[in-house]
Amino acid sequence: MSDILATLGITEANADPNAYLNQKQVTEQLETAKKDLTSTITSVDLALKTAKLVGFESDATNELGTQLEDTKKMLNDPAMRPDQLEAKRAKLEAQLTAVQDQQKRAMEQNSLKDSTAAVEKVQARRDAIYGDSGTSDALKGKFDALLKRAEGSAALVKKDGVKALTNSDFVPATTLLGELASLNDEKEYEEQKDFSLSRFVKRTMRRMAKTLLYICVVLGGILGGAILSNMYVTEPFWGMKVYYFFYGALAFPITLLMGCVNPPNWYGTIAPIYKRATPDAIGIVDKLFSFTDLGKEEAARLRPLEKQNLRLLSIITTTFLAGLAYYYDVMAYLKQGG
Repeated sequence: MSDILATLGITEANADPNAYLNQKQVTEQLETAKKDLTSTITSVDLALKTAKLVGFESDATNELGTQLEDTKKMLNDPAMRPDQLEAKRAKLEAQLTAVQDQQKRAMEQNSLKDSTAAVEKVQARRDAIYGDSGTSDALKGKFDALLKRAEGSAALVKKDGVKALTNSDFVPATTLLGELASLNDEKEYEEQKDFSLSRFVKRTMRRMAKTLLYICVVLGGILGGAILSNMYVTEPFWGMKVYYFFYGALAFPITLLMGCVNPPNWYGTIAPIYKRATPDAIGIVDKLFSFTDLGKEEAARLRPLEKQNLRLLSIITTTFLAGLAYYYDVMAYLKQGG
């Protein structure tokens, strides 16, 4: 027996006869702790990759990632004891559980948000369909059935949370919107079968609204630039007037409102970039980009009129833009179901 203990480095003078068994037990505990920790590391690594893939990254997942890297280093440290590894494993699992709970809540919120939005879109389109006397009863029934499925899915998410996603009665929002698009195509086909003057006018107006809106945005930008550049007509360097023109054009919703409330004198049609030598404008460039000094009497007569014209044009443009934007937004909402 003493020979065996000596082989293990344990002598009769300095060792407990049970030291070998104790050392073996510690080694087994260490291997078990490493195995359990490795399994937890694999689970955490998979969870972090999944979170990154589905876009659920957050401060909590970043912190968990940092802890994961520290744990991997600890796993390879020969000085670590089984109880230390077990404590680290428990801490890592607790963090993983917290992150998974957070992701579950985020998924529930997103699912509820998407389902609610789908209900609103289907409801809006269904109401528009019922408001059109030319829609067949069969198509109305399909919209009713789609709305019922959308409302049922939203109710399931509210009731069961994430569990609703595995329910056979649950329909994802993307599927509902795809079916809504198909029903819109059916409606378009119905409208094309029989000519209707009112439908033709509405369709034409709907298609023109977007183009008119773009045209008005461009014109609004030019007018907004003209308003701001005319405010700085006294700038000695022409480049600053060009700068103010582009700045005003980009911020045209604000500069148009400035033109409605307190417009400047309208020295240059687009921008008063340079001062012309003669009172009368010669050519299109002079008319658009130059200005001149007027006599006292002529200035007193013309400047207020120019300011009034600029205010009136600003009000008309702003009203037109607001009306077109509203019309196009409503038409697009009804056409696409929200």
